[in-house]
Amino acid sequence: MGQELLSLVRLHITPSISLLKALRLYKKFKSATAIFESEPHKHHFKDADLGIDFFSKTYLDQAKIVLKEAKNNNYQLIGYGQKGYPSLLMECEDAPLVLFASGSIHWNSQRWISIVGTRNPSPQALKLVQKLIRELAPYKPTIVSGLAYGIDIAAHKAALKYDLQTIGCLAHGLNRTYPLAHSQIRKEMEKRGGVISEFLPKETALPYKFVQRNRIIAGLTKATLVVESPLKGGSLITADLANSYNREVYAFPSRCSDPHQGCNQLIRDAKAQLISSAQDLVQFLGWDQ
Repeated sequence: MGQELLSLVRLHITPSISLLKALRLYKKFKSATAIFESEPHKHHFKDADLGIDFFSKTYLDQAKIVLKEAKNNNYQLIGYGQKGYPSLLMECEDAPLVLFASGSIHWNSQRWISIVGTRNPSPQALKLVQKLIRELAPYKPTIVSGLAYGIDIAAHKAALKYDLQTIGCLAHGLNRTYPLAHSQIRKEMEKRGGVISEFLPKETALPYKFVQRNRIIAGLTKATLVVESPLKGGSLITADLANSYNREVYAFPSRCSDPHQGCNQLIRDAKAQLISSAQDLVQFLGWDQ
């Protein structure tokens, strides 16, 4: 799979260095391989920059095992700065060093949008997702979400129904599916898109990882749509991340009497533009030109 990819995985799994520090080193040395080839000149690094184990052969050996496991499972492994790495994600200051992918993803397809929302949607919100994606279908967007209960899975299902590419961003390794109830949907998605993760194939889901993966949902796309959301939760975190990346955020307003007021809060705080239909989105994104 190449020396650079091996070095990126090694950088990714070395626990003594944070992602932001790793990316700064990458930009300084122009490649991950060059970082580790600087080993004879370790005195150039300050102790505050790298841990004592940074040049340990242990993580090189572990990286080789990770690459072998990805190959054995037929996972695509894409490294930061390498051919095929999503260009929009490259623009993010906290982009993942590596992405594991399973399925048949067309990375070069245009018009990627994220659709997120509550895990406990109203019937009206589920109908809205169906209508939205049905009306967007002629424009052939790629639908990105998190494979979670609620709005996420509704968006994936609607994308499959209307023959659109759809991609699930996971908060765990590709060797498992969470929630398990979505295993069959995942298999269908892998025929018309797939699933991706920055976590090693065997890693389990933990609460902090869901927040971590939300930045990938926001970073992969030019626009994030929030359909229905509580005042706190992953949807608003994703919207905030999208704003931090200077991406477009759109939200469907809720009635004042509805329990989920997150979209109204986003619109009130000028963190999202109000939309009421698919045509609004098409117009804002210039798809009809």
